[in-house]
Amino acid sequence: MPLPPVAAVANAVVLLLGTPGNGGATAAAAFLARGMAARGLRVSLWHNGPATDPGTCPAPLRGLDQAGVDLRPVARGQLASRLREVSADVVSAHAPAGWMVREAATAGVPVVQTLHRSLLLPDGEEAVDDPFVTLVVAVSETARRRYLRACPDRDPAAVHVIPNGLAIGSDLPPREASRRWLGLGDEPLLLALGRFSSEKNPLGVIRAFARVAAAHADARLLLVGDVADPLLLLRARTLLARDPARARVHVRRHSDRVPALLAAADGLVLDSFVEGWPLASMEAIRAGLPVVMSDVGGAREQLGPDGGRGHLVSNPAGGSPQVDWATIARLGPRRQVNEDELVRAVLGVLDDRAAWAARRPALVESARALFSPDE
Repeated sequence: MPLPPVAAVANAVVLLLGTPGNGGATAAAAFLARGMAARGLRVSLWHNGPATDPGTCPAPLRGLDQAGVDLRPVARGQLASRLREVSADVVSAHAPAGWMVREAATAGVPVVQTLHRSLLLPDGEEAVDDPFVTLVVAVSETARRRYLRACPDRDPAAVHVIPNGLAIGSDLPPREASRRWLGLGDEPLLLALGRFSSEKNPLGVIRAFARVAAAHADARLLLVGDVADPLLLLRARTLLARDPARARVHVRRHSDRVPALLAAADGLVLDSFVEGWPLASMEAIRAGLPVVMSDVGGAREQLGPDGGRGHLVSNPAGGSPQVDWATIARLGPRRQVNEDELVRAVLGVLDDRAAWAARRPALVESARALFSPDE
């Protein structure tokens, strides 16, 4: 079937989300929904999960109804008719279930799919060069290149790079109060924000911190995020059981108080195998924190060429041109090729702690230009 064109001006936008959670795809979709509604569009966000209520709703989706967004689950077989009911002009898809894209196309509504990862998953979440997708948005140039390598028949002119945006005006709580909440005095605190999943590589961060802790006897590491892989969490606890610094490593599930964590921290560590355009590093720079980040999608754009916002280190998979699940499963439990580099970069942040603290206002200001939602 021929693909429908995207209207020059859309009045009704439906965002489609797979299973909602606290991760980047959900946060980005919710951020877009709020921004579109504020600009006068009729906005719906439909997802492939259970009905949401204040007690069970993932944090990024809370308050969307008050912002004028129609938030609800949608079942297989119902999507096409519901799109016609709301006279949808365009669908914006974010890690959707495959049937969502197909049913949207049968309703004659153009689908713009956003790729939130630079990894093209073999299970089809973002892997298929879906013939029903009209346009593709990659959140980084790395994501775009990998997509086009995997989908050579896709017209490159139909694949656009649009990074995620971030609200800039939010204020952090006082640093001293945030540290008291965590039970900290003046100890250096490194923060790792992200799902506890293999592609985020928490084992690599924990192994590297064992060496950092040997050089900084008072340093702390706090890993915070949803546990997507319970077996990985068990491996992390087994690794920590052999670590002399295990009392200074803390693993916590998702927190709604991320601003307080950022206010208390001295730096963010992100040693992922793959990312599209990570939100955690954006939030850290907006909070004035230096970021130590592996070479993944969006890393070079976010950190810049001069090291003024942190340190870029090699990918934990080395120079592999295509990181996939098999590579991650093989390398994740092992000592990785970038460990020495990661340790040096983290030590550099801690050794220059006072200098980075003095540069926080400049980092916050740089975030305004880098991550403007208007851009």
